Amino acid sequence: MASRTIAYFMIGLPGSVKSSLADDVVVQMPDIEIVSSDAFIEEYAQYKRKTYTEVFLETVACAEENVKKTVARIVSNGKSFIWDQTNL
Repeated sequence: MASRTIAYFMIGLPGSVKSSLADDVVVQMPDIEIVSSDAFIEEYAQYKRKTYTEVFLETVACAEENVKKTVARIVSNGKSFIWDQTNL
């Protein structure tokens, strides 16, 4: 039987434990990859020694493009993923 891609979407308010739950799922199912625009922005902020809020506007478009490319790669490889994103 061929594998199929399963997408899990964790979208909600900041602090609603989306990322913690996603991390817990990966422990149980290590073949699943977490895709997060928030993580991309946070990494960039740390690199620039700024806050997430300070770099958000300059990086959000790039972060979204990064997520799209990552999801395309995961799907083309027949893997599953968790999309972890804050929504306001």
